[in-house]
Amino acid sequence: MSLRREMDHKEAVETMAAQRYVLDEMTPEDQDAFEEHFFGCAECAADIKDSETIADTLRSEKNVVKKFSPRQSQTRWLAIAASFALVAVLGYQNLHTIPGLRRETAVARSPRLVASYYLRESVRAAEQPETVNGSEAFTLDFDFVPPPNAKSVAVDVVDAAGRMRIHQAIAAEQVRDSVHLLVPAGSLPPGRYMLRARSEPAGPPDSVLSFTVR
Repeated sequence: MSLRREMDHKEAVETMAAQRYVLDEMTPEDQDAFEEHFFGCAECAADIKDSETIADTLRSEKNVVKKFSPRQSQTRWLAIAASFALVAVLGYQNLHTIPGLRRETAVARSPRLVASYYLRESVRAAEQPETVNGSEAFTLDFDFVPPPNAKSVAVDVVDAAGRMRIHQAIAAEQVRDSVHLLVPAGSLPPGRYMLRARSEPAGPPDSVLSFTVR
């Protein structure tokens, strides 16, 4: 059994494959090879769309283009529709998704000042927890000394319903008596939260602190 070949883009352009495909002037072997190619080629898919538009105009006005059989027409329109979908997805990514990700990455990498909140264990039961502004990025700073045998320090932020909102871990050797947790803007809705820091393997008792997001 012979393997199906795939037509490369240079061959497709030089042989006007898109136009011949629409006009049904390809051999079955060339047709299969071109279909293998244009499913992943936005440029050839666009050429097919343009060729179909021209062909439809000629059919309606001069009736000089050979019509496809119902089976051929259905198969090819499914293939062409899939290619158009690919073109649409690639176009949306190029116009919207990718530029947006680039902007977000640039912002994340740019030096900036953020609010810093120091959390400490309450001395009195009536003492109010630290209140932070959740609409902007901020850091939660707290003291934590991992034991000598600790491999890592894990930090969890849990909401009032017990759902874990943030989980981060850092190598214990990077902790110098304190930890600074950067929280992105808008990642925590308003409410009361508990922050739990622990060493792994288990060492001293966990450090459990509270704060409120407004």
